[in-house]
Amino acid sequence: SELLGARPIVIPISARDALSAKQLSGDDSTSDKLSSSRIWTRSNFASLESFLKDTLTTETKIKSKIANPVGVVQGIVAKSLDQLSSQRKELETDVATLNLLQRQLESWKKDMNQDMDTFRSDMKDMVQKESDRIQVLTQRMGFLDQYSWTMVDSA
Repeated sequence: SELLGARPIVIPISARDALSAKQLSGDDSTSDKLSSSRIWTRSNFASLESFLKDTLTTETKIKSKIANPVGVVQGIVAKSLDQLSSQRKELETDVATLNLLQRQLESWKKDMNQDMDTFRSDMKDMVQKESDRIQVLTQRMGFLDQYSWTMVDSA
């Protein structure tokens, strides 16, 4: 009752009995035949009909008809918002994963560049040492050639 703001009125009915009574009475559902039927009386549907006729004004009927589709739309919107929220969370997770992968790729590139710089430097030093060795060897060969020419000329 707190949820509704008023105490609800409960009218026990049997819709099956009411339908059976209306079907048995034929096209004229307001006839005396319907009201005198034991099945109709047992259904207590007449109490519900009179309660609705007495309590529902034209304005209330219109509000009821309008509120139902609005309620359905609100339910659809709420469900859609939940689904969008779920998809947004998944996308945020995907973006975080992509950002992590991007940072790892940048770190990997940086490490590779450092390794390549070290390798280039080591190769440059090695080539320079070999160049120095070749220069010394060439100088010694030149000295030997000069010494051998001196020996050949003196002979």
